[in-house]
Amino acid sequence: MASYCDSNSSASPSMLMLPIETRLHIFRMASYESHYEESLGAKSRRLTTSLRISRVCRQWRTEVLGDPHMWRDLFIDLWAPRHALVHFWEFILNRVKMPNVNVHIQALSDWAKDGTMMADHLRLCAQPLKLIRNIGTLQLDIAGRHACHLGGFFGIYDRTFYNLTIRCFGSLQSISTPNARPLAAPLEALLRRNKIRQLTLRGAGPLGLPEDLVCQKLYRLDVRDSGEDLSDERIKRAFPCLDSYRIHNDGEMRESRSKCKSKQSSKSSRHR
Repeated sequence: MASYCDSNSSASPSMLMLPIETRLHIFRMASYESHYEESLGAKSRRLTTSLRISRVCRQWRTEVLGDPHMWRDLFIDLWAPRHALVHFWEFILNRVKMPNVNVHIQALSDWAKDGTMMADHLRLCAQPLKLIRNIGTLQLDIAGRHACHLGGFFGIYDRTFYNLTIRCFGSLQSISTPNARPLAAPLEALLRRNKIRQLTLRGAGPLGLPEDLVCQKLYRLDVRDSGEDLSDERIKRAFPCLDSYRIHNDGEMRESRSKCKSKQSSKSSRHR
């Protein structure tokens, strides 16, 4: 579909004769093709495919821009210039109308040596995200040296994270965070306020869970390469309502399902 759109400045008569429901189904399937690829740019290509389809002809543009299913997966590359990010949000906010929108923010380039522009672009994205009714999954892929700027992002976006994934690439150490624990404080603040339901961390450094931390709303935890040995007892004490958790460090993995949660589930099923 993408190659067809690039090589045609108008829609073929046969496509225009199809019922609009059939045509929209074809458009959605074309945009979904790249969604299941495992490369980092897959969601970017899906969004690009939607835009390509909208440029073929006026009728297709009206149909695509008016179909909220085409705008359920948003990919934002913070390497883009600031004015491009502003234009992106102005364009996309009028079209995101479906619940459970998936947002993937990527900040892997080392173009912002001092991190000032990276921090600015993260803040720029946090405010419009608050206007989206329901974000199902928020995935943040960030260069490790810029992970310290996520605190400002979380300070602005104060909605509940139903599924938060943070993947850090490279060393976490920077001038502002020499101890390589840039996410400990912002994540602790979110957990204390019960703002996270599912949490996945990759290379995000030690959590450093305080002894008095108790989060009643987290029900799934997945941590890899944190460099911290979290005991089962400590995890269950901090997150008493966990349904399941998985800890993977130094090639060793352990996972568990909470017996307490299983009993609660069985009780609720009996009351139905």
